[in-house]
Amino acid sequence: NATIGTKDYSHYTDITNNFNVEWNLIQGVVLRGRFGYNKQLNSADQFLPANHTMFYTWTSDALKFRRGRYTKSNGESSYFNGNISLNYTKTIGRHQVFANGGYDISERKGDVLTYIVEGFPSDDIDYISAGSQFSTDNKRPAGNPSIVRDLGLFGAINYSWDDRFLVDLCY
Repeated sequence: NATIGTKDYSHYTDITNNFNVEWNLIQGVVLRGRFGYNKQLNSADQFLPANHTMFYTWTSDALKFRRGRYTKSNGESSYFNGNISLNYTKTIGRHQVFANGGYDISERKGDVLTYIVEGFPSDDIDYISAGSQFSTDNKRPAGNPSIVRDLGLFGAINYSWDDRFLVDLCY
């Protein structure tokens, strides 16, 4: 199989950006913001020529014309997330109070398109459009789009007396 023109490769491009900002509004009060973005592009190609061992059992006339298979996949995914929070802290004598609250938001999208073409009469012809038909097993290109979105709120209040007794309230 290694010497008959088999192809099997994939590659991807990934871009990521993260941004953080912190602003001290007044003493003890801090506003924080974060934003992140990721984009990925994927591609994969696999060509199995008609002489590949996968097709040795395909001996009937109907199957002989289906020998040779090219599988191609293209995918794209993106992800972004952001959050903003406000933090407050105050210490008076033995008492310490800390409070924070904020929200998170995110979105993840993805899409993959795969198609399989079969019927390559020659091992030297490995371009996908040279195949005679889409795979009869899959009948048509297959796709898998997805999207997930999240939104969340959070809050917490913490009290400490003399660094010995603690109370936490969270939402």
